Amino acid sequence: MCSIGLALTASPATADDAELLQEYSPADASYLAMWEIPQVVYGDRPDSLLVWLNAWEAADGPVEPILRLRILGAVWDGAFTETVYPGFPTNLMDELAAFCLVSDPIPLTTGDLSDAMQRSIALGDAPAVAKVRRDFAEFSMAFADQLLPHLQADSPEEFFCLLYSGPTEQAWALLAGDGLVGTRLKVLRDERVEALEGKMPAFVAVEVGAWSPFNQYTFVGNHALAGLQVGVRRGPWFARMVLESRLGRTERGYLVRSGDILGVSDRFNALLVGGELGRSLPLWGPLSLEGFGGIGLDGVKPLKDEDLVLGALHLDLGAGLHADLDAKGSWFATATLRREWTRPRNNDGTDLWGDAWSVRLAVGLNLEADSQQELTLIKH
Repeated sequence: MCSIGLALTASPATADDAELLQEYSPADASYLAMWEIPQVVYGDRPDSLLVWLNAWEAADGPVEPILRLRILGAVWDGAFTETVYPGFPTNLMDELAAFCLVSDPIPLTTGDLSDAMQRSIALGDAPAVAKVRRDFAEFSMAFADQLLPHLQADSPEEFFCLLYSGPTEQAWALLAGDGLVGTRLKVLRDERVEALEGKMPAFVAVEVGAWSPFNQYTFVGNHALAGLQVGVRRGPWFARMVLESRLGRTERGYLVRSGDILGVSDRFNALLVGGELGRSLPLWGPLSLEGFGGIGLDGVKPLKDEDLVLGALHLDLGAGLHADLDAKGSWFATATLRREWTRPRNNDGTDLWGDAWSVRLAVGLNLEADSQQELTLIKH
């Protein structure tokens, strides 16, 4: 195994090298390709680079680094055209965004390699995987940087070399502007932005809190609440369904009368099913202010042995803070204060309606954080 790897490194690649890589697992092939390709470029062997890329692709190598080197190689050879990415519809933007957003676009570890390749590394006959990956990343960055001074301004070549050499924000700003209008790259970018903006990213959250009634509702007493939120976002707007439970007893008994059912109870056991519509306003960094209003149905089951639920219309207005808990925006937390109004119910018995305040703390997960992070990047 090691002798083959060293042989590939020691001599210029030929068409037969593509067949040699097909003998390896995808991980071993990637390891050998990343080891050899910098030497091919530094050895000024453009034909050999194409052979290696074809061999790496035939061995089921990862898409992004092969695409990266095909583009840079074409620019280097003065042969770049936009046909270099003909097989990519809008998902070309996914590959380019992943290069910027994913901390490790080539997740190759020593454990992924074959036993024979691992033995070669352990004996010192081949470099460590971490070194090969680091050298490959540094090589592609330096390669793109060396090409930049020789490129036409406001061209796809300039975009790619900016992207791969380091100043990724400058690259995406170029693509978002008017300089690349009329290029296939600009069309793909605009289509991807439109597709991402058309999505309504979903989220889920669990909540806990406290509920406190007042005025004629005071006798019900304070209660803990727990619940679940499921919602969607679009820009600064959000909509969510809320399922909340407030179990426990009232501070004093109340009369229940409905049809032929008559009784006295101190059971509360309230369940709220509702919807809330709101808007967020950025404050600072990961913090934003949220305002919302809601409508729903509040039900109380007063008698354990009777199939009776006292339902009422529930209205609320509230505000609070929203904080993203990680750089990617996957996890978030909210703290909200809500003013509630419950409409009349139990009209023939003790009034069981009125006003209340509630405080909620929630922790949630944005289910499409990757898409929103990509939109922020490429929309610039």
